Amino acid sequence: MATFEAFDSLEDMIAAMRTRAEDADRLVEPWQEALKPGDHVVRFESGLALFSTILDPVAEAKAYADDGSEDEAVAEARATYGQPHMKHFRYTRSYSISCPEGEYGDIHVVTALAKISKADFEAAKAAGWG
Repeated sequence: MATFEAFDSLEDMIAAMRTRAEDADRLVEPWQEALKPGDHVVRFESGLALFSTILDPVAEAKAYADDGSEDEAVAEARATYGQPHMKHFRYTRSYSISCPEGEYGDIHVVTALAKISKADFEAAKAAGWG
C-alpha cells in the first residue's frame, strides 16, 4: 500500500528525499554497489516483482537523441549521473506483469534483492514477468 507525505515547501521535500537517499546509501552491500550496465536484478515494489536491466545512461542518450541534440542529451546524462548523490542510482528498464513492455527509470541499488543471470531474466520474460 502506498503512503503519502505532505511537505510545507519544496525545500522540505528535497531535504527529506536527500535524507532518505543518504540512509539508503548506508545500507548498500558491495555486490549492489558493483552493479553495472548489462546486469539484471530482481526487485519487489508494492508486492510486484520487477525485473530490471541496468543500462548505460550515456549510451542510451546517444541512441535516443534527436537529430542535432546528441551533444546536449549526452552532456545532460553525464552531468546527472556524475552528481555525488547519484552514486548508488542506476538507470534501468524495468519489466513486470503490469508493464511487460518495460519502463525506463532510476533505481537505488539498495532496492535490488538479487542479481540474476541473463537466462533467469529471459525465463521471467517468457513467463510474462510473473
